[in-house]
Amino acid sequence: MTCVALKWGLTMKRKVQFVQGNYYHVFNRGANRENIFREDENYLFLLKRLGKLSCEFNISIIAYCLMPNHCHFLLRQNSEKSIIDFMQRTFNSYTKAFNRKYRRSGTLFEGPFKAIHVDEESYLVYLCR
Repeated sequence: MTCVALKWGLTMKRKVQFVQGNYYHVFNRGANRENIFREDENYLFLLKRLGKLSCEFNISIIAYCLMPNHCHFLLRQNSEKSIIDFMQRTFNSYTKAFNRKYRRSGTLFEGPFKAIHVDEESYLVYLCR
């Protein structure tokens, strides 16, 4: 699957193809391994955005783990609306709010989020632990 990074006009190939009805382990970390969460309010903001956008994109959030410098999600894509668009909207809005709050600019995350297709029940159970 090809997605286009509109801001710079770059094309990036994803190894994972996002398909309706499938589960995915999605994760990302802070640029230079720096913290992406500085206080409880940051975690709450991201969780609220995830909740709102998951309804809009019809994505089920099965499990998540938010740590100071990275985050993991177990997601199910319930429709043709892609996890790619869901995560881009989520991380873009979070980055803008974080940068505004802490009077900073530039990237917050190391790069595009990473994803692994969860195609085995044992991996699904492992992620939920």
